[in-house]
Amino acid sequence: MDHFHQHIPRPADAVRLDMTSWSRLQWAGLASLTTRQVMSAFSGGEPECVDTTGVEASVLVGIVDRAGEPHLLLTRRALHLDRDPGLIALPGGYVERGEEPLATALREAHEEVGLQPSEVTVTRCLGVFTRSRTGLKIAAYLGFVDSSAQLTASAGEVHEIFEVPLATLFQEGSAWQEEWRTAGEARVVHFFADAGVLGENLVWGLTAAIIWNVLDAVARSLAV
Repeated sequence: MDHFHQHIPRPADAVRLDMTSWSRLQWAGLASLTTRQVMSAFSGGEPECVDTTGVEASVLVGIVDRAGEPHLLLTRRALHLDRDPGLIALPGGYVERGEEPLATALREAHEEVGLQPSEVTVTRCLGVFTRSRTGLKIAAYLGFVDSSAQLTASAGEVHEIFEVPLATLFQEGSAWQEEWRTAGEARVVHFFADAGVLGENLVWGLTAAIIWNVLDAVARSLAV
């Protein structure tokens, strides 16, 4: 796995776990997925129904409809940045004083990829996730992006923009987890990779954990 652009601080005793929550389903390995199916999985609820007390940053999980199929909006962080250069990420950043986390996600998406708040319909807060290395609490919001939106990478923050067909991440071998042990404590780290869509870019860590949450919800909805 050393051929990826991203450097992974993997411990020598890491254990790969290939089983996913959706691999047991009969439709695992499905060739297509519709945007309507994703919307159905997240119908109901309100964007701000989750307690975001203590949240320090937020991200937007943007779904773009392309001919009826959902594509996930991802960025590769600028290569000159001091923190996490070249990391595959979701648009987002730190909450400013007096700002609500949802407003942060929309503001950062505008600053990073030029997405106007009016071009995205936020349907759900997916929850608050904690970055294991720092304890940073991050709120993730699911939003459906207008397919006509003209996205442009901010040269200061983003190296490139990706649109990944969500169905690709369901394919066998595209998703896995690893058990890492640090100071005697075990934690599960999430990963996504696909040679045809992501090339040598690897999605891992908190970003992958948030995406995994989305796929879990879609899988549960389709299994009903």
